[in-house]
Order: sequence, then structure tokens, then C-alpha cells
Amino acid sequence: SNSTIHDENRFKLDGHTFYLRSEEEMRSLFPDHPEAADNTAAIAERVNIDIQFGRTQLPNPGIPDGKTARQWLREQCEEGLYRRYPDVTDMHRDRLNYELDVVAQTGFDEYMLIVQDIAKFAKSAGIRMGVRGSAASSIILYTLDVTDIEPLSYGLVFERFLNPERISMPDVDFDFADERRGEIIQYTVEKYGRDRVAQICTFGTLGAKAALRDSGRALGMDFGAADRVARMVPDALHITLADALKQSPELQAAYEAEPAVRELVDTAQALEGVA
Repeated sequence: SNSTIHDENRFKLDGHTFYLRSEEEMRSLFPDHPEAADNTAAIAERVNIDIQFGRTQLPNPGIPDGKTARQWLREQCEEGLYRRYPDVTDMHRDRLNYELDVVAQTGFDEYMLIVQDIAKFAKSAGIRMGVRGSAASSIILYTLDVTDIEPLSYGLVFERFLNPERISMPDVDFDFADERRGEIIQYTVEKYGRDRVAQICTFGTLGAKAALRDSGRALGMDFGAADRVARMVPDALHITLADALKQSPELQAAYEAEPAVRELVDTAQALEGVA
């Protein structure tokens, strides 16, 4: 709002109740309706959900009955190998077998098939598409007609895409024609279910130095003054202001001797990591 906290006419939300209240608080607020609190508590008690964190659970990409994802992926790739390469060599086979082994070890067979399915739909619907990033290094994706760059000729390194020594979810970056992007989303929702499709978003949070500079602006401090304090924070990854106060004698001294610095740091700590 380009205002400081000292501006009485600034935009603000009055009150201190912007949080989810406890059952006890709700009962005290509505003593004439205990049944409402009883019903809410009863519903909450009936909720029984076990979310298995740290484990990737992918939807079925349409694997034929009697086959596993691993078998179906290999069949699709071997068929595509001879379609893509008129003269298949041991080098092509070895690279494909290696990639398939890595995918099997990391458990991403279904993922590769889902990627193939989306690319196949886009091409059949005449939607312009392209794949960028490390996915171009995979012969699997080349044989599945997801990418059109032959990785061996360019010496592309598969481990940039999927590394067996540092297992993380592979990332195939699709680019679709902007005006038809909605068709891709609609297809995935219809194919895999609305409860299995989501669009990602990114939340930015303030680190120690950024929190100090932003708080200084809100407090009406001169930028140079706030920046001076921010520069006292050690250059360490993910350092917090609490740790900075312990590690930086200069910051600790300023915090204890200068009321403006104390107010700045205290305000910044409330924003750090959450804003």
C-alpha cells in the first residue's frame, strides 16, 4: 500500500482473531448453540485419513490388464526404438536398457507412461508442443515420441534427467500452445480424475536479509539504515535472524544498543519465513 505502519490511515484489518479458533473458544462464543459445536466435533472425530508422505503415488496411465507398468513401458520403448532408428545398434540397445533399469530402480515407470500419454494426446489433437530441459537427454522419451531430439548424437547425459544416486522426481517440462493449454488440462482431468490432477504454484518466503529490508520500508526507515543492518547478517544459506544474532557480534551489539535496530529485527522476525 506504499504506507508505513506509523500511518494511521493505512490499509489494515482491525481485530486480532484472524486464525482458526479452538473448540473451547467457539463454545464460549456460542453458548446458546452447544449442538453446533457438538456436531462439528463429531464430524471431526469421524475423519480418518492416512496421508503417506515421502512416497509418490501415481495414477494408472492405462496399462493393459495382465501387464505391469515396467513391462508395458519396455514394450512401448522397444517398439519405438525400431521406429526411430532404422539401423538399431548395440549402443542404442544398451542405452535404452540402462535407462529402463534406472527408471525401474527409482519406480517411475508409471510417470514415463503418463508423460507419453499426454504427449500422444497433444499430437493427436494438433496442439503445438515442445519439451525443454534435461528430458531431451532420455532415449526412453525419444522412443516414446515425447521428444524429437536424438540424445546419443548430441552426447546428452541421461543422469541430468534422472540420477540413480540422487533419486528425485523426474521433471518433463512441456510447453503447449497457450491458447490450447486448457485442452491439455481438461484431458488429464477426464483421464485421471479431478482428484488426481492439480496445477502447481510457488510460495515465496522472506529470508533474514529480505525480511529486514522489507520491514525497514514498512517502518519508514531510510533504506540505507535498514540495508546496514541486513549486511550484518552472515552470508550463510537459510540462516535465521535468531542465528544471526548469535553469530554476528556486530548485529548483537546494534540490537542491544540501538532501539531502532531492535524494533527492526523484532518486526522482521515476525515476517521471516512466512511472508
